[in-house]
Parts: sequence; C-alpha cells; structure tokens
Amino acid sequence: MLDFLERTEVDFLAFSVPKGLPHSEYVERISLLAKLAVRMPVPLVLHGASRLPEDLLLQTLRRGVRKINVRTEILRALARGIQQGQEDAKNPLVWLEADAEEVHSVVRERIRLYASIASSTL
Repeated sequence: MLDFLERTEVDFLAFSVPKGLPHSEYVERISLLAKLAVRMPVPLVLHGASRLPEDLLLQTLRRGVRKINVRTEILRALARGIQQGQEDAKNPLVWLEADAEEVHSVVRERIRLYASIASSTL
C-alpha cells in the first residue's frame, strides 16, 4: 500500500467500513486501521461514519483517522427539517429554516464530539 501511495501521490487515503458488521468486527477493523495509520504518510479518512455509534467514532479518531465523513447523517437531518417544516407551515421559507436548524444541530454535535478527542490528545 505504501508503494501505491508513493506512485499516486494522494493527499488522503479513504476507506469505508461495511454496513451490518457486529460491533466486535468494527473494533477489529479499527485496530487494523490504527496499525495502518502509524505507517501512512497521509491522513486516513473514514467514509460511511453516519451509521457508526459514537463509541466507535471516538475509537477511530483516537487511533489515527483524521477526517470522518457524515454526509448521510446531514442529509437525514435535512429531511427531518423539511418534514417538520411542511407539518408546521405551507411557506417553503419556514421549511428551509427548519432544515437549517436540523443540520446545525447535527454539525454542532459532531464538532463537540470530535473536539472532545482533540482536547484530550493535546
């Protein structure tokens, strides 16, 4: 893999953890990633993190993952906001306000979670 990184000159190495694994399998894969992280000359990125529980996300950060993608989680928040806005008002601007609040809520929570790891490792 190091040869691949050198030949391609990538800036990040992204991976995804498959859906539906038992918790122990996630933990095993995270341990493998930790071993990779210390050997990689580029940061590791986790795709598909929206479906992982908080404890596993924290483990990935502690073990060397530097970027976590949660697009699906943000889209779900957007959908909740649209649904709530449609229930509360007929004006689409109200929907957008509800959307923004749902998305902000998810992003604030993620920042809080990730900052807890950053502050504990400093």
